[in-house]
Amino acid sequence: MRGRQQLYFAATQGHVAVLRLFLAEGADVAAIDKRGSSPLLIAIIVGHDGAARALLDAGADRVRLLREEGRDVSSQYGREGEGRGGG
Repeated sequence: MRGRQQLYFAATQGHVAVLRLFLAEGADVAAIDKRGSSPLLIAIIVGHDGAARALLDAGADRVRLLREEGRDVSSQYGREGEGRGGG
């Protein structure tokens, strides 16, 4: 597993420490899979708030998420990336 796949795997599994490590090593927070989904969208769909916060903190595009999901995540994740709870 390399690059983008690693980031998606960490996001889908909620491995926040691993996700932060990949991001610190330069993983592309804006990566999009062949279906057009971002790691942020995947983390939110599967309910990993900690992973979603880590991606937002690393600069994941909230505006793109709005286009992907068709809803505003600002109420769920505040301006600084505060979430609903652990992940």
